[in-house]
Amino acid sequence: METLPGKQYVKHLKPYWTKTVKEYHTIMRLQRRTWIENGKFHDRNDKHYSDYKSAKLNFRKQLELAYENYISEINRKIEESVDCDQRFVWSVIKSGRKSESHCQQLNISGIQLFSSDEIRDGWVTHFQSVFSVDSNLINPVNEKAIDNTINDLLETVRTNTNENIEEFTFDELYKLCDNLPCNKSSGLDGICYEHLKYGGKLLHRHLCSLFNLELETCYTPISWKDSCIIPLFKGGNKSKSDPNSYRGISLLCSISKLFEKALYTRLPSLHHNFPHLSQVAYQKTLSSTHASFNMQEVVHHNLERHSNIIVTFLDSMKAFDILWHKGLLVKLYIYGVRGLTWLLIYEMYQNMRSCVQFKGKCSKWFNLKKGVRQGGVLSVYLVFINDLLRQLDESPYGSMLFNLRVSSTIQADDIALISTTSKGMKTLIDICQTYSEN
Repeated sequence: METLPGKQYVKHLKPYWTKTVKEYHTIMRLQRRTWIENGKFHDRNDKHYSDYKSAKLNFRKQLELAYENYISEINRKIEESVDCDQRFVWSVIKSGRKSESHCQQLNISGIQLFSSDEIRDGWVTHFQSVFSVDSNLINPVNEKAIDNTINDLLETVRTNTNENIEEFTFDELYKLCDNLPCNKSSGLDGICYEHLKYGGKLLHRHLCSLFNLELETCYTPISWKDSCIIPLFKGGNKSKSDPNSYRGISLLCSISKLFEKALYTRLPSLHHNFPHLSQVAYQKTLSSTHASFNMQEVVHHNLERHSNIIVTFLDSMKAFDILWHKGLLVKLYIYGVRGLTWLLIYEMYQNMRSCVQFKGKCSKWFNLKKGVRQGGVLSVYLVFINDLLRQLDESPYGSMLFNLRVSSTIQADDIALISTTSKGMKTLIDICQTYSEN
């Protein structure tokens, strides 16, 4: 049970949550549990379903009544205190206002920036350094070899022009649009998933024609390569003036993300035996709970047998932001992405650029020379790290869980190495170190 996520009630988030509301909420949950245990039939004639819906309706009515009473009481207190307790009045008024951005000042290389324009330019300086290639972090021998490999692949693909990608059908694209999630942020063009999802069959036909034209020409529109970065504070006790205390969220064009979803169906080689079984990130039926469960099972198994157990946690710093484009393209080719499909992905990662949005205004554009396309399904960081997971799995220095050898549990770039000896743990760490250097 330790690995299962749980929520605790926070009173200040719902101050109108009274004992009566709690009682109605408990009754509703009990009725729902009874309905589920008895088959979960969506039939009005079913007694358990009818009781659950009735209890849910009563709970909502009681919740609305409690909220109205709470607001009325607050209004009454404001009216009584407007002349005698100004502090209380203004505390209530300010609590209803939207808080301003966390970033009121920014420290870039020891220089304090205060005005909105200065901070916006400071963010550009920061993200330019993040998304620029640092020659000190790349082995020059490997870089030259990768450059030669990329050039050879480009020449091979462009020479063999007879290969064609299977065209998208209207039904295929209609299904993709219908399954798009709602309430997702749009790119700079203001087009969100809802526009594509509910735009109608005529829009879907035009999108199908547009995507097939892309397959034919292997050309990616420039606007599809543009993104807008919004810095979000990570929270905690981190310094709000330190740019490293913020996470840059990139917003891409929704149409380009839909095209990536469609193109992903043309990558059969990535649908089999990938990703590695120890990887739980971006899997429909897996989550961080499974990674935590796997690790704790191994730990408890060894402790129950009075065996030593060592766990080391590794985290790749800015893993998604500093991903090497050329290395990713070579990895994709090794994993079976070939021909025009590979060329399309190559084109997507050429001449990428971004701007920073701060307090409603966008900065100047700057180039992105590394990092994945956030929000796109072809931002396959898992391909980049998959070989490392294989090396760890093949190592004999992991811990045992009955007849299974477990060397690590992984979620995206967060790795927990597991071994029963110091020598074994050092070997596993050396494997990760060597992989990162190469």
